Amino acid sequence: MGKKELDALKNTHPMECKKQLAQELTSFFYGKDIAQKEADAFAQVFSKGQDPDEMPEISLSGMNPEKPSVLNILAKSGLFESKGQIRRLISQGAVKLDAERVEDVELMVTKSSTIIKAGKKIFLRVVN
Repeated sequence: MGKKELDALKNTHPMECKKQLAQELTSFFYGKDIAQKEADAFAQVFSKGQDPDEMPEISLSGMNPEKPSVLNILAKSGLFESKGQIRRLISQGAVKLDAERVEDVELMVTKSSTIIKAGKKIFLRVVN
């Protein structure tokens, strides 16, 4: 990206500038195809509010002997420091089960293909 391109970016909306710079940097390190794929994934999740196509999966059958509550599933994922952190997220309304806010830490997950969203960036697909 040359000086002219950078000067032109200064006249655009800051969010557009960030997106273009992020895509340029990703393209530089990983190639244009991956940069475009990541830009599309970002737009899908953060601009359009949809679930990502790719996300980590956790198995209900792997929960034995623990019961498959939202709290235990998120703890088993290894993405959180502690169950206390998960409880705080739930009490703050930052955890959703299939787009519905979770209010009970002991809410049981009984069906597969359920998506748990914690905060803005963490998505988990529950499978059998």
